[in-house]
Amino acid sequence: MSLDLDEVRKISRLARLSLGDAEDEAAMVQDLVAIVGYFDQLSDYEAEPAEEVGTDPVTSSREAEDRLGKCLDRDLFEANAPEARDGFLVVPRITAGAAKS
Repeated sequence: MSLDLDEVRKISRLARLSLGDAEDEAAMVQDLVAIVGYFDQLSDYEAEPAEEVGTDPVTSSREAEDRLGKCLDRDLFEANAPEARDGFLVVPRITAGAAKS
């Protein structure tokens, strides 16, 4: 698939990208053409049919079984953390819509 400058400008508006001068636009055209070329290659790929899996999601799961394993030593874990208190990691408070200062 080939893209022209008008299509790249439309894509940049939709993606909220600000293109500067004509040189930036020309570089973006080349980059997007290369990216779209990779997607075009996928259409040449013939996928193998998926294995038949039973209809019961509980008994036919392909996921690995959970296994209990050795845990990382708590003291070592806390020693590598930026801050720990009473056996817990201390992280910055994050609230929805909070502006960075």
